[in-house]
Amino acid sequence: MLHPIVMATQNVAHRDTPLLSGYAGLADGLPCDIHLVNLRTLQEKPVGANDFQPKDEAAMLLHRFGHDCSFPARAMQCDVSGGKVALSGLFKDLEIAHAEETTLSLMHSLGDKSASSSIKLEPMEINTYKVRLK
Repeated sequence: MLHPIVMATQNVAHRDTPLLSGYAGLADGLPCDIHLVNLRTLQEKPVGANDFQPKDEAAMLLHRFGHDCSFPARAMQCDVSGGKVALSGLFKDLEIAHAEETTLSLMHSLGDKSASSSIKLEPMEINTYKVRLK
């Protein structure tokens, strides 16, 4: 794993829910040259000073690694899929209802994607999507 889950400690006397020993949120592994950088819930604009509410959308950042073209393609011991990732069935317990490609800052839309479509990432690029999960 590039970024393993970090388990935060808590006071044992106040433990209401047991911690998971592991978690795998993806239905299947991504191609070996694509990395899920972040999947985080977006927030509604606050009404009050501390009134932050989660949206029904999340920011999903995907990075496709570059590769050295001097090595033959048969040297790859895993599926690289040409940078394509299917949105449907990506997550184990969640389904993507809607996806919108955005800039890295999430400020500008680059176009909608069908939840049943595939996305294509270019080598050494980070693509950002606003996804609505159900």
